[in-house]
Amino acid sequence: MSSYAFLVCHRTVDLVAATAEATLRDALGLGDRLVALRRDDAVALEDCQGESEAWARACADHAAWFNPNTHRHAFFAAREGAVGVVGELALSGREAPPRGVEWPLPWLGRLLHTDRADLLHSSLAGPPDSTDLLAWQGLPSAAGAFSVTLAAFDAEDPVHDLQGRAWPVPGARVLLLQLWTLALLAGSAEEAEEMALEVALTRRRKQGLLIHPQVQGWALAAPVSALLEEST
Repeated sequence: MSSYAFLVCHRTVDLVAATAEATLRDALGLGDRLVALRRDDAVALEDCQGESEAWARACADHAAWFNPNTHRHAFFAAREGAVGVVGELALSGREAPPRGVEWPLPWLGRLLHTDRADLLHSSLAGPPDSTDLLAWQGLPSAAGAFSVTLAAFDAEDPVHDLQGRAWPVPGARVLLLQLWTLALLAGSAEEAEEMALEVALTRRRKQGLLIHPQVQGWALAAPVSALLEEST
């Protein structure tokens, strides 16, 4: 059995992300330290039987996840464990730990299918164990900048069995996510991660904006990565 992730983003301006970016810069004081903010909807799939091509087609055809008129999509290979960890946490009735749920990292791997032909061609040229997340996100490169990607999910009932007949093989488990990626100017990866958590997690009325720990669980969804000027 295999694990995958299906990511979706807006074709044009994401107004929600643009509004949040302005708020983080102005109201929450990040200013020029915030290079960019990106939002992706994501679906994590585990216990998938059958060929990856069939799963990629089924995800792209699923109207509740993807509208080709307004969105782009990417279908990634993923490491097993994220859905299981979240499901076990929900069944236990425990709250997510203060530092978030620990996922297997790197979680996302090779890009297997996308409606962006340029990215699919470049991913096929890379090593088999590579991750194509940064290429998909297309964040601006800058000296001293790091990307921090956080995944948020419903804390009460996050994991479900995949329903319907449109899937290659029944029995897969699914976790709906929202990914927030902050590109931040910082002195180190550790500083960038701390900065991202400070402004992303809503812990007080005037602190945090993107993720609400009272009703959402969260996890670091990718290793913190440097956005070097020479990597375009």
